[in-house]
Amino acid sequence: MAKLRDEHVDATRRALLAAARRLFGTLGFATTSLDQVVAEAGVTKGALYHHFRNKEHLFLEVYDEVEGELSAHSMAAAVGASDAVDALQRGFAAFLDLALDPVVQRIALLDAASVLGTAAKLEVDARRSLAAVRAAVEVGVAQGLLEPLDPDALAQLLIAACSQAALLIASAEDPATARSELGVALDRLIAGLVPRDGAEET
Repeated sequence: MAKLRDEHVDATRRALLAAARRLFGTLGFATTSLDQVVAEAGVTKGALYHHFRNKEHLFLEVYDEVEGELSAHSMAAAVGASDAVDALQRGFAAFLDLALDPVVQRIALLDAASVLGTAAKLEVDARRSLAAVRAAVEVGVAQGLLEPLDPDALAQLLIAACSQAALLIASAEDPATARSELGVALDRLIAGLVPRDGAEET
């Protein structure tokens, strides 16, 4: 009985997150109501408050889920890279590709900062992405492929640059063109961290 109850509780939480993601992603945070979320999920308001304190808490959990998927997608894209620099470029390129997804745009790029505040958003970003980017930077520095800078600081700056590029893509009148142009710029930014004597002629 306890196992069935736990499975039901977990299923309810997942239904609420899925419904909230659909609504936040299409209507936006401000326009979405909790009544809409519970109706979409097919559960009661009490069930929602059992799992989430309020609308902002629900959005935070949805954002965390989206960021986890973005991070996993980026890490998967980096598999098979020729070196640490290539891994960084592939991973960030995959992230920018997902910035073209309307749901990702609305939740992760357009609403997150205003709904959660900078500190909470950065905490999620760091928890989901920082370790993987820092690890790639550390390998690159150790192998002489990147300038010997502080890996943590460099990783955070690269994540910030990628996040800003993604936001510009989401806000652009022509997102596809912005994706192409910003992708080239971000690649050049990363390539600029290669020591001069290790850089290839272009």
